[in-house]
Amino acid sequence: MSRNRSMRWRVALSLFCVCLIPAPSSADRAILPIIAEVGPWPTIGKLIAYEGRLWFVNSVTGRNHNSADVYSYDPLTGEIRYERHLFSQDAGDPVVADGLLYWPSEDPRVSLGWGDLQVTNGRDWVYQIVPTGQHFHVHAMAMFKGRLMAATSAWRAGLSVSPDGAHWEAIYEHPTPEGRVSRIVDLAVDMFGNRLYAHMLVSERSHLIVYDGSSVTLIDAWPRGASIMSVAAEGGWVNVLARDENGFAIWQIDTDKVSDPIRLSPEQKFVDLVACDGAFCAVTRGGEIWWSADGKDWSNLGQRTSGGGWASEIYVVDGNTYVAGTSDDGRGILWGHIDPLPVRAIPLRPLPDLPQIHFIRMPDWDEETDRLRVLIADPATYERRAVLRDFVWFQIQSRAPASLFAAAFDAAAPELTLDLIGGSTQATARRLAQWIGLWGIGFLGRGNVPSDYISTPWESSANRAEKYFDLPPLAMWAATRVGQNDRATLDALIDRLDRPGDPDWLIGDAVGALQALTGEDHRYDVAAWQNWWTSARETWPQ
Repeated sequence: MSRNRSMRWRVALSLFCVCLIPAPSSADRAILPIIAEVGPWPTIGKLIAYEGRLWFVNSVTGRNHNSADVYSYDPLTGEIRYERHLFSQDAGDPVVADGLLYWPSEDPRVSLGWGDLQVTNGRDWVYQIVPTGQHFHVHAMAMFKGRLMAATSAWRAGLSVSPDGAHWEAIYEHPTPEGRVSRIVDLAVDMFGNRLYAHMLVSERSHLIVYDGSSVTLIDAWPRGASIMSVAAEGGWVNVLARDENGFAIWQIDTDKVSDPIRLSPEQKFVDLVACDGAFCAVTRGGEIWWSADGKDWSNLGQRTSGGGWASEIYVVDGNTYVAGTSDDGRGILWGHIDPLPVRAIPLRPLPDLPQIHFIRMPDWDEETDRLRVLIADPATYERRAVLRDFVWFQIQSRAPASLFAAAFDAAAPELTLDLIGGSTQATARRLAQWIGLWGIGFLGRGNVPSDYISTPWESSANRAEKYFDLPPLAMWAATRVGQNDRATLDALIDRLDRPGDPDWLIGDAVGALQALTGEDHRYDVAAWQNWWTSARETWPQ
């Protein structure tokens, strides 16, 4: 969304609707129809099929700290359903594993130096973190050798592995000089499942690494100056779409060997490359779709997107082609086939639970609460802030009572102002303690979130990282996690929808919290939310 556009976007229904387009006739099959336009955020992406529906995210890409909303589309009915708000800048690449769908947060608001993700069985959702290394981005997930993989970054790129989505172990952390940043942003598993390839950025320069299940190796032969756009594996080939000083090309990878570039013509300026049903498919910015058996010789399928806009992602599943991107009017747009998607007859899968510590003798929770208060009051705690986070994380795994975390709300804290996120933002020690208390309650999934925390005026100035330790966004997230849908909480959320001076993404957080807490689906239609609440409030439980 243009930053010059009026902040009153949030009351304009034309920006928030989901528009369904009638199915094309058989004569129009060469033109992919528009399935939906979704706003207010300008991009649709992260397409993945799950249980007969196509799931995707509407977000802002390539810019810090905004909003990401998960939707799903049913090709049989044309229904588009608002599924979940991620409380994150964007989503990382999702993955289906053991009947569950994992949505990683590309840049979460709820971060204390660890990445996070949300998991769904199509009905229920749980929140999980990847408590490994020094990171908060989770750019991509994949299944490799029967285990979940997470590509992480912040200050250092890393790979973490999990057998169940709840317990994580770091297997790689890239050695990154102080003051520089590295990140792993894309994962691809070769056809035989023997190797995991990853696109790693170090100070914005592309590298390739490969993991064989025991060790990670940097592919030294990757050409310096070639910027990777996509990595795809299929049919015995691992193909990398990249751009160098000579234009667009595809490099083929065999273990740690790199082929000479396969140069693409001017009309083959692909923006995305994917594996598709035993071959490779690619799409140009203008929406033209290309096909190749091996990544070397490419054919224009004569298929393209309709109705303007520009493409950024292609996804193919069981012969169904979908293309996502941005429409001419600044909303996310989705094109695609309207044929049914596969549905597997599986029972509703249980979601991963929190990691749990087993004690021979249960802790004395009053003593643990006193320990938390002592930590908050000690100035030395804030010299190594992870001490406070790690203490709370231990208590979460111990299934501590919510009252322990609530003690952080009014605990005495030193008069300190802290530089956070590499010095790009500040918070007082008292605010950080309140924030961590909300994090504990939200992660635990029970307790009470003060509704006035949601109503606290927004007074922060924008910062380079767009990271904030204010109470409203975390209180909205925590209330959603707890399921706190009393009248006072909903009053505060409804009021937050059109509060002057609030950043756009904070309205997205309020919308996401309202949808999760009430089951109502008014998306970004502020007037519809207000009208609904006017009718429902009088009989709503207090």
